[in-house]
Amino acid sequence: MKLAKVVASLAIGLIGMTIASCGSTGSDKAASSTTSVSPRLDRATAKAVNLSATDLPGWKQTPNTSTSSDQAMASRLATCAGAKDPSVVDVVDVNSPNFDQGQTEVSSDVTMVKTHADGIADLEALQSSKLDACVQQIAVPELKKELPVGATLSNLQINPIHPTGLPQDSFALRLDATVAIPQAGSVSISSDEIGFLSGRAEIELQASQVQGGVPSQVLEQRLLALLVTRAQRNVA
Repeated sequence: MKLAKVVASLAIGLIGMTIASCGSTGSDKAASSTTSVSPRLDRATAKAVNLSATDLPGWKQTPNTSTSSDQAMASRLATCAGAKDPSVVDVVDVNSPNFDQGQTEVSSDVTMVKTHADGIADLEALQSSKLDACVQQIAVPELKKELPVGATLSNLQINPIHPTGLPQDSFALRLDATVAIPQAGSVSISSDEIGFLSGRAEIELQASQVQGGVPSQVLEQRLLALLVTRAQRNVA
């Protein structure tokens, strides 16, 4: 599901809680000497919260990685939208694998930031009126570079959605787009990004659907409930 991954990666990059994922490598960031955070413990917390193969039995599992250009775009998006640079505030950023079944792809991401206040600042950036302009100026040109030769992108929109079961300090957005591919026709893609803040943990669920409408609300609610429960158990 290459096209779904491209657009889902864009959605992660623009509307992720830190505006910094884009398929993270999960590498540890240098923690400030003035804080008591532990990258080792934070990584263990992130892994305990993230989705795993047991949550999606029978789904195809693939690695969820990023490139240096993805990370550079994430930093530019963060600066544009008014958030702090992820390299400054993130302690660890850990993705689940990508899970695919039919035309649907899902994944999760847990970013541990240095302080709860850093997480609140990131959440406020998501609600900024600057976000749409940042998407158009920075992310859309990068997305177009990743499309197959001759393919075109149109009808890209990002709008809030209102799933049930969202905890406090949360957001939910949907990215819709159409990709026209020479000799293959048009492909509609809908990608949801649902996230919440728990202590220092910024937790996100990504779900994408190629053709056939929008991601399943039933699936999203089930996986969101898992993430919320794990955050309550594992995040101090």
